[in-house]
Amino acid sequence: GSAGGILVLVLGMVFATSAVRNSLMSYIGYFAVIAAIMLAALVVFMLTVRENEWAAEMQQQSVELGLEDKEEAATGERKLSVDEVKSLIFLLLSVSAEALLPTIVSRCTVLDIRPLSRTAVKEFLIRQHSLPDYEAEIAAAFSQGNIGRAREAVLSEEFMMMTERIVILLRRIAEASTVELVDFIRILTAEKQNIQEYLDMLTIWFRDVLMYKATREIDRLIFKKEISDIREQAEKASYHGIQEILESLDKAGARLRANVSFELTMELLLLSIRENLNG
Repeated sequence: GSAGGILVLVLGMVFATSAVRNSLMSYIGYFAVIAAIMLAALVVFMLTVRENEWAAEMQQQSVELGLEDKEEAATGERKLSVDEVKSLIFLLLSVSAEALLPTIVSRCTVLDIRPLSRTAVKEFLIRQHSLPDYEAEIAAAFSQGNIGRAREAVLSEEFMMMTERIVILLRRIAEASTVELVDFIRILTAEKQNIQEYLDMLTIWFRDVLMYKATREIDRLIFKKEISDIREQAEKASYHGIQEILESLDKAGARLRANVSFELTMELLLLSIRENLNG
């Protein structure tokens, strides 16, 4: 395709440059070389790409599955009958209707499927995986109503280890020195591929801090076992400071999606958390 064209062009430029500099190859020779290279590329393509065989295999599978009869497979024509048009339902799955073209959405019946409640996910995890209440609560909050994500979390040994790392980090970050912040960044860098999960867990933690500061009710918290640390942070931080932390978590996610330096993004995030936890 285009890559082969670029390769031919580059090789042609090399040969042309060599011809001009050394007078060893005329322009006629240059074009002859280009033609030879293109012919060789075509031969390689025809030998390696088995388009006809693949098409025949797909047609054979269509016949076996009853999607086409032999005549349709032979001619390559397949049209929906009137009865099929009336009975067929096509399902288009998307995270957001806005991600689809308006002309497509206008011809569809949109079914808005809401995420499951945290209570429903928690009960499912306790029933199906025999989890302790505390672990099920954290996994349910982390899943954001997605059963698949909740199951992946509870079946992964890394999930609870990640939770423990975050708790240790948050216990120390308010009083952390610059050296300790560098160590925290090093830990997060080692888990770079899972950074969105870390950001989600940090968001759940500071949601708990804000909830406790506003209501003083432990039952509404996710990290109930860490109530002493949450209470301490709620007393030290202002409402504005907690809001700044939550906004800095959103900004960190946006910066990473925009390919901003990972280490710089984490440094700005941790500095924001430390500053706002100290009032």
